[in-house]
Amino acid sequence: MAVSEQTPYIEYTANGIAKSFALEFDCENQDHLIVLVDEVEPVVGTWSLSGGAVVFNTEPTSGKKIIILRNTPFRRDGDFQSYDNSFRPGPVNKGLDKTWWKIQELGVADWLLGRKIQKFRDDVNLTALENTLEEAKQIRDNTADSVIEVQSNVAQSQSLLTNTTAQAEAAATSATNASTASTLAETAATDATTQVGTLKNYVDAAVGAISTDASKQYATLALAEADISNIALNKNVFISEAVNGGYWYKATADATTLTKSPFDAVEQAKNYTDFYATVKSKELANATDFNTINVEGSYIVPSNSAATTMLNKPSPYAGVLEVVAVNSNYLFQRYSPSATNEKSYFRILANGVWSNWDSYLSNSMIQSIKDPTPISDATDFNTVVAAGNYKVISNLSATTMLNSPSTRAGVLEVLPVNATLVIQRYTPYGIEKKSYIRAYNSSWNAWDELLFKSEALSLFATPAYVGSSVSSSLDAITQSDFYGKKYTESEQSGSSLYQNGVIVGLNSIHSKTIAFNSISARIFNPTNSAIEYRIWTGSKTASGANGYGVAGQATIGNPDFSGVVQSLPKSDTGAAQNIILDKNISIPANTPFVIAFKAVDNTKFGIAYATSQTGNLEARSFNLSQLAADWSSQTAIGNATFASGYVQAGFKLLVEIPQNSGGVQPDAYIPELVLPPKLYALSGIETHVYLEHLLFEDYKIYEHDITCLRGQQRNRGFVWTPTLSDNVGTYPISWAVFDKQKGNQLASTSSLIQLASISAKSGLTVKALVIGDSLVNAGFITQRLLDIAVNDVMKVSLIGTRGTGLNKHEGRGGWKIADYAGAGQSNYKFTVSGVTTSPAINSTTYTYSGRTFLMQEVSISGGSGYVVASLTSGSAATLGASGILTKANSGVGDATIAFSDIEALPTNPFWNTSTSQLDFANYLSYNSLATPDYVFIQLGVNDVFGLTSDKAVEDFTVTAFTQLDSIITAIKTAMPLAKIAVVAPPVGANQDAFGTSYGCGQTAWRYRRNLVTYNKQLYAHYASKEAQNIYVLGSGVGVDTENNFPTAVKTINSHNSKTEDAQSNGVHPDKPGYDQLSDGLFPFMKAT
Repeated sequence: MAVSEQTPYIEYTANGIAKSFALEFDCENQDHLIVLVDEVEPVVGTWSLSGGAVVFNTEPTSGKKIIILRNTPFRRDGDFQSYDNSFRPGPVNKGLDKTWWKIQELGVADWLLGRKIQKFRDDVNLTALENTLEEAKQIRDNTADSVIEVQSNVAQSQSLLTNTTAQAEAAATSATNASTASTLAETAATDATTQVGTLKNYVDAAVGAISTDASKQYATLALAEADISNIALNKNVFISEAVNGGYWYKATADATTLTKSPFDAVEQAKNYTDFYATVKSKELANATDFNTINVEGSYIVPSNSAATTMLNKPSPYAGVLEVVAVNSNYLFQRYSPSATNEKSYFRILANGVWSNWDSYLSNSMIQSIKDPTPISDATDFNTVVAAGNYKVISNLSATTMLNSPSTRAGVLEVLPVNATLVIQRYTPYGIEKKSYIRAYNSSWNAWDELLFKSEALSLFATPAYVGSSVSSSLDAITQSDFYGKKYTESEQSGSSLYQNGVIVGLNSIHSKTIAFNSISARIFNPTNSAIEYRIWTGSKTASGANGYGVAGQATIGNPDFSGVVQSLPKSDTGAAQNIILDKNISIPANTPFVIAFKAVDNTKFGIAYATSQTGNLEARSFNLSQLAADWSSQTAIGNATFASGYVQAGFKLLVEIPQNSGGVQPDAYIPELVLPPKLYALSGIETHVYLEHLLFEDYKIYEHDITCLRGQQRNRGFVWTPTLSDNVGTYPISWAVFDKQKGNQLASTSSLIQLASISAKSGLTVKALVIGDSLVNAGFITQRLLDIAVNDVMKVSLIGTRGTGLNKHEGRGGWKIADYAGAGQSNYKFTVSGVTTSPAINSTTYTYSGRTFLMQEVSISGGSGYVVASLTSGSAATLGASGILTKANSGVGDATIAFSDIEALPTNPFWNTSTSQLDFANYLSYNSLATPDYVFIQLGVNDVFGLTSDKAVEDFTVTAFTQLDSIITAIKTAMPLAKIAVVAPPVGANQDAFGTSYGCGQTAWRYRRNLVTYNKQLYAHYASKEAQNIYVLGSGVGVDTENNFPTAVKTINSHNSKTEDAQSNGVHPDKPGYDQLSDGLFPFMKAT
């Protein structure tokens, strides 16, 4: 900021009433103030700095003199060698502010010195004058930077002293000549003369010392050298011009020019930079032994010819050697050659012994390992038994394969268990919602199908429809009732054919629940490619004069059911034929639906229709799109025109029972398991998976079996603390759930744990931006990242405009996805006092002056602090106002809260108000921030908190993830190389905590289901985007909700004096819980 002209000194006379005394000058820290009451410093703690004023605990006695003086420390905290952190406009500006404050203080010191000299001039007591000069000398010593001004003032003092001496000598002469003077008077005059002489010598010495001090200042070097005869030998002078600025000195007595001082800050920095390789890379001499390089830093081998002379080198190519000293017994070297396609090498010195050089794999090398190996046409899958991943690159190639389970392109995984047992799994790309598996043990078994979970559970749209669906299924099976039973054969055959539709379909509505897996209709397609189907129901359909259709790409891309037909007629027989689907479908009663078909290669269909509405035919037309494009490019699936004679022919929805099928009674309920697609681990950090995060219902109603080659299964889940002996890589983890009564397995799922190398990113400082809600705003997650980095070879620099010190972030209490995707909330900060029960965030509302506020953030200690609230109704609040907040609902909190100030908080920092769009480049530029390497987005808690059903959460994510995608797109536009991680939040504490936080406003079980549903959708949406540097992290599963949430001591009840530690916050963990969240983020940065 700019520093205004001000005097950092003020005096008051106490009136016995006032406690507060305004500074009227800038001061950022109480420790930078000197406060005196009648020239005496009061006891520490009896006053404080608050709101730009010194406030005493007890009002000073009337008549007391109050002096307040600013005294900025003589030091500089910013280290401008750390360019990433300090050498930016903000820190430099702050440093300059402190410099000008100190200059102002030095001016005040001169003024105070002038007052002392005036006292010296007026005081006839010579002993007191000597004491005053001693005080002046002390002030001069403390204000060396203003020596020129002090010299002028002391010169005045010398002149005064000379006049005083003359007067004293005259008095002595008069005393000698006076015949009436007594001997005692003569002695007194002699003593006075002696004292004055001593004092004169003292002043002369002080002036001499000042005139040769090291702090002389010249505007230019030329002026200083012109005055070199007046500069003492080996004394520093300061040059203030830009080119030659700094400290110079006179090196020899006869020197005619000045020499740059070795104590000049810039000179010292240059010498330090040149000496230490940690600041500036040093070039190695030929024949250097790498074993002898044990000082931290970066060393250059300048050429290939120089590299060949080096001893104990890993490569014959020019490059850079990096050295990191962990401690006195442990040293790390990494050599990066400059040759194309050459690997980087590393080794370790432990207890005096160098390990052999090892090499890193480049990204291209790793990619070559990760990418599946292409399979040639006509390969026999029976012969593919070597461990690895293989890919069939096209559908055309897939049709040539032998002993393959599918005619679609896909990935074949081969897992040899031992010498005689091999497992194969084939997963087709795209539309097939299943994979295939078989095993070899002396001979190959037949391929079996593995349905995706969503497909296996899609028989019933929601549990509420189970009963009616079963009933409808029985009716369809027994042919006693089904949709389309009313249509005659001729009504199904129609009277004409339409053969120009890329997509064709059928639509209707039925008064009963419909269950079916096949369709009897006169539809055909001659293609040899797969034929896909999609079904939309309810609000996803649009009614019109021609029947029901589907409008909008978003809706078309979000069907209720989708799959690949098992069979559809290739030619027309003139009558209805059966179309067999790949799953069972259930549509609720009185729910409109649209069923549409499309060939993958866009071959056109033939579909029957009637030219007029007769008999049982309905007043609607069949569905139609002529656009030869994929589903994602379709903007509408409309209808032919009913009024033009295109009447939809009749069709039937039936249940086909496969021959020789068994009848297995299904369990009443199959739990759905929600496990993150990948977890990240690091040596020395506990990796946890707590079961409460993985199930919609209480995990305690099941038995559990967790399988992993590392770690331990515990009562509540899984824990593993990797050590240095664990191999870096990926470890599969599986989890199965069993019925507690019968012991039957109900469901299972699997994931991966990726163990990062402890030496990954050695010597690097990664920059991270953490965006989120109150979980981030608490500051614990980001502080833990900094704490871990202290002892890691990889360092972390946090980016953000909120937080304190190095702990920066962009967390805001109460914020949602939509807030960060748009302009943000209208939030206000209230300074409050006298609070007994803090309000619950995202729950309790208060009113003031016709406005309603929802509490979003609370920071109260001892009854005082602040709350942040969003304005939910009413006009903008009056800033700076004071008043009373009155509770408006039944949420937790005092009935009234007094506040003394209202402050408007900034809105979305990523929103460019001039363009009305997200602009991360502007955010970085405006705030002078470095471009982050990682961006974490921790949101969702406030979004789903108040939703009342799983379906409501699922519906919310459709819109929310579009907004989240827009945030990610904006980030990628500004920083295309950044890795972006969307973080799934943890579930909450128990009902005691929710009761304490929200009264009866929310339940722990509903909140848990909301979060598990949200996380399930989050994993599905972002799990396959790592190639775009977009990741989804399940770090929330590592939070212990039973032990790492806040607690408070409460009595059992009013008739029992026993107490218990009851959880007291439903959503926000205690510090250990926040730390567990970070324990999933830091390993991710090491691993990616």
